[in-house]
Amino acid sequence: KLNNESDNVEENRDNLEKRVEGILKIVTAKESLDKMPPGIRILAQYVAECTKTIFKDELLVSTFIGSFIILRFMNPAIFTPEQVPGLLPKGRAPTPQTRRNLTLISKIIQVRRELCLLYQLCNWF
Repeated sequence: KLNNESDNVEENRDNLEKRVEGILKIVTAKESLDKMPPGIRILAQYVAECTKTIFKDELLVSTFIGSFIILRFMNPAIFTPEQVPGLLPKGRAPTPQTRRNLTLISKIIQVRRELCLLYQLCNWF
């Protein structure tokens, strides 16, 4: 549970980090990747092929693919779950506090991907 802003900031940060870690473990698990829709797999393959023409480093190519999938598919679903069919009960939307928590989770995941990509690019050059 993420507490109100007036509560302990350290506890909130720790809880948020644990949630983000849990989400990342789930979405990067082999079982999750195996369930990825075919259309997203095709797009990821295309991104990989295009990236390989520029970068030969497999880790860098994987980082680009991960960034693409997270930024284009996963973060929007986290940020606006009511827009994804079947994710929430029909007619339901997150409460303002839940929306704030989802926004924070989405931002942290995005920043982590950007830092990972930046790190890979710096090592590549």
